[in-house]
Formats: sequence, structure tokens, C-alpha cells
Amino acid sequence: ALMSSCFCRTCLIEMGGRGQDAQEADPQLGEREPGNVMRDNFLRGEANLLNSYESEGISAIPLDRQNNYWQATILGPPGSPYEGGKFFLFIYFPERYPMTPPTVRFLTKILHPNVSRHGDVGIDIFQQHNWSLALNVAKVLLSVQSLLTDPYTEVCMEPELGYIYEHERERFEQLVRSWTWKYAMYELIA
Repeated sequence: ALMSSCFCRTCLIEMGGRGQDAQEADPQLGEREPGNVMRDNFLRGEANLLNSYESEGISAIPLDRQNNYWQATILGPPGSPYEGGKFFLFIYFPERYPMTPPTVRFLTKILHPNVSRHGDVGIDIFQQHNWSLALNVAKVLLSVQSLLTDPYTEVCMEPELGYIYEHERERFEQLVRSWTWKYAMYELIA
């Protein structure tokens, strides 16, 4: 179900294979440098902290032992055209995290002015100069979730959708509801 709702199967395969290819090329990558102990402890703490945010409609779990790749979910906010949808996201944490921001991409197809066709999320907190150590995984996911109710249309990753949102709100919400029903409600359909 996740594969059929993903934006681009090639992108999903590339994201999933990135860590394996690097370890195959250099078998010593599996050993962590002492400097990365802080990063690992930080991410373990964030994984534990996320349990307390389940009532907010967000969750995330690590996919590998090195905590480089995580899968997250956010529920569509109540009262929005995304309501009822469960959206899967992919998070990549670089070696320098928490000093540098993670990469966050939607795996579930979503119609939004600030999400590219390949699932890239256009929020300013993911820019190096706007990233803050005060942000954690839960705050990042809550920011993405709140973006669903309040798109920023002055700078859009999909300008056509920004135009429709600004000038034809009813049409925009109808399109979003149909996409949410089609791609983000597998649990209801099953």
C-alpha cells in the first residue's frame, strides 16, 4: 500500500538503498565514530519523547540501527481537507544532526503548495540558516502537520497549487479531499 501511494517509486528505492550502498562501499561505516555518540543519544531520546506526542497525531520510528533513516506518520488535522488521512514521511538524519537539519519527504502522495511532486517539504526550518537546536523530531513533525492547515503561498514548491489555493479555495479543498481519500486513507478502505 505504501509503495502504491508513494510519489515516485524510483525516489523511494533510492532513499531506501542510500544507507546500504554506502556500507557496501565502505564496510567500516557500520562502526560509529566516538563523536557520533551524542547524536545517537540525542536521537534515542527523541524516539522516546515521541511516544508522548501520539495524541497530537504524529509518530516516528527508526528504520536502521544507526538512526539515519526514520519513517514518520502524521494525521490530517481536524477541520482541514486532509482530515482523516494518514500521511507517511521519510526522514533522513545527517551525521551532523542536530547541528544540521534533517531531510523530510512525504511518501504518501499529497496535494499541497509547499510539497513538491517528489514529496520534498518546503518549510524554512529545513534551511541550514533557519535550523535551530531547539527543534526536535516532534516539533518538525508538528510543523509539517500545521503546514497542512496553513500553507505559505508567497513561495511555493508548486506555484499552480498556490494560485488555486489563493483564488479558488473551494476547488483546492475539493481536490485535496479527493487526493486524501485516494492516497491517505488505506486503513479506512481496508
